[in-house]
Amino acid sequence: MKPIIGIVALYDEKRHSYWMLPEYTEAINKSGGIPIILPYNVDIEAIMPHLDGVLFTGGQDINPLLYGEDLLERCGPYLEARDYFEIKLMKEVLNQDMPALCICRGLQLLNVIHGGTLYQDL
Repeated sequence: MKPIIGIVALYDEKRHSYWMLPEYTEAINKSGGIPIILPYNVDIEAIMPHLDGVLFTGGQDINPLLYGEDLLERCGPYLEARDYFEIKLMKEVLNQDMPALCICRGLQLLNVIHGGTLYQDL
């Protein structure tokens, strides 16, 4: 059976739409997996039994309030719905010891979940 890999959707705020870089889905396909794009309103508890791994993609900044800092002017845009969805998803992935690949924002999110902080102005 091919592993099913959930990919956290990217979000275009101007168009109010989910989207995905084709390289992510192509890489999963080439590696023998089946990519499934996860929108921020998917029922995490319902989808988790069907996933074999999760790809946490790049994207908007993480709201600094989530790592105990005030929002600075230099901070880039963040998306509250994505922050809360990914935090819940990441905690479930960690709880189930499921494989995850964290790219850019995904790695920053992993850091924040473990109590780390970020530089807002880089």
